[in-house]
Amino acid sequence: MLGDDLIMFAGDYPHWDGEWPESTTHLRTRLDISEETRAKIGGLNARRFYAPT
Repeated sequence: MLGDDLIMFAGDYPHWDGEWPESTTHLRTRLDISEETRAKIGGLNARRFYAPT
């Protein structure tokens, strides 16, 4: 519904109860989304959101 330009991954690192480095496994292994969408959610959207203006 939102589109892949509006979703960002949050890993909650470095909390003691976090799953790092396995916290991205679900995103990286999904077969129902494209590599482009994975890249956007995994970092490109955050880079764009936090980019200096």
